[in-house]
Amino acid sequence: MAAIAMVVAVGITGELGSPIASAAPPQAAQKVRLTPQNRDCNGEPVGPILQNDKGFATIKPTGSGTLIANVVLKGGTPNATYNIRLIQTLNGNAIPGECDFRVDDRTLITDDAGNGSTNVQEGLLPSANDAFVVLNNLADRNNDFFTTEEVRF
Repeated sequence: MAAIAMVVAVGITGELGSPIASAAPPQAAQKVRLTPQNRDCNGEPVGPILQNDKGFATIKPTGSGTLIANVVLKGGTPNATYNIRLIQTLNGNAIPGECDFRVDDRTLITDDAGNGSTNVQEGLLPSANDAFVVLNNLADRNNDFFTTEEVRF
């Protein structure tokens, strides 16, 4: 009888006592507009805020330490190659080395209508809790670009 009481007491403690450690629940993907807005390395708009959507990106950190962005461009330059950077930030502030314009995470090639899509994955930086996406046409980096708003996770 004492053994049965002990088993019941342990079961109750496991259910009602201290929380049992478990993996962090996966976060929902966040869909954000892709616009021809220029942004600085902190994700802040530079110049007037533009509203015309040119697609979207869905950004999601995984429980396994990966940050994923599914990028869909609509109405970009036809038959162009855009570099894509998935820029991670901490509380809206640039992380050193993360905003290097010479480093591309992936490329996206548009079709005859200027549409294209791709998936970008990279390791989630331990200090990051926000991210945004930047696309630049390799043939005209300074004038043909798109960004998303910053996503907090």
